[in-house]
Amino acid sequence: QDETVKKDDLEPVAVVGYGTFGRVTLVHNKKNPNKEYALKAVSKNHVIVMQQQKSINVEREILLQLYHPCIVQFVKTFQDEKYVYFLTEFLGGGDLFNAIREIGNLSEFQVRYYAASIVLAIEYLHEKGIMYRDLKPENLLLDFEGSVKLVDFGCCKQAARSYTLMGTPEYLAPEVILGRSYTDCVDWWSTGVCMYEFICGPLPFGSDTDDQLELFRQIIEAPLKFPSWLRDQNAKSIISGLMNKDPEQRLGGGPLGAKEIKRHPYFKNFDFDGLLSRTVKSEWKPNKDQIMEQWLDSTDPGLLGLESAAEDIPDGPVNMDWAKDF
Repeated sequence: QDETVKKDDLEPVAVVGYGTFGRVTLVHNKKNPNKEYALKAVSKNHVIVMQQQKSINVEREILLQLYHPCIVQFVKTFQDEKYVYFLTEFLGGGDLFNAIREIGNLSEFQVRYYAASIVLAIEYLHEKGIMYRDLKPENLLLDFEGSVKLVDFGCCKQAARSYTLMGTPEYLAPEVILGRSYTDCVDWWSTGVCMYEFICGPLPFGSDTDDQLELFRQIIEAPLKFPSWLRDQNAKSIISGLMNKDPEQRLGGGPLGAKEIKRHPYFKNFDFDGLLSRTVKSEWKPNKDQIMEQWLDSTDPGLLGLESAAEDIPDGPVNMDWAKDF
């Protein structure tokens, strides 16, 4: 943690997003105006009402351990009477879900670039014994250079195995849906789903139904099919390997872990080290001026303080011990 930054040093500039438990504000450091951060304010009352005390602490404990170019850089947490706050680097380019829709057809390089960024982030988490468990394009944010970074660590678990149904339905591995004991190999399944989406457009399973039980049936039983126009055999091979329904046989699930994925012919000649050092750059960058203008235009100055509107108030006495480490 960077102990030099204090909450009073932060000056709000624009509201840049709303999450389940609060909002995210772009803030400047008054003592160093060139230094900008994202400040996520999480309502304590809402955390209690939704019984998310454990999840919010898991996120803090995980973030404290992480330092990697493909993961959002954590700075510090604060708290006051109403909120706990997460201060991180500011990633202003929006999420990958929206970016891939804005770009349209991704080039082969761009798919590899995004996929490799995910592989490096997940590899780093797994080396620390952390399962991510909610990998999807919405949880990858872009900076204004077009680099992608993993965010949102509330679903993580630091353990070798778990049984908990956790994640986003369309990206869940079969063993999670079936309630079996699973390992961090579930993250490689989700990586495969993301890659399928990058290359093929729709999701591999469930794009033809709104019924969650039918989605789950497809994930467990239906064979993986590729569009007839996809000719890249290496792309088909790596996605099929990552989305093997048997976690024991899944690409990345063996003793070599992510090395097995990085050595796959699909990534032949891709410079993973260059991606880490940022000498390999994204072909596509978000439009910084346009995005900043939209945020500034849509931010109500009256709501820009670091407090926000009234929330649900739990009944009876409230135990705030869960927030003591913030």
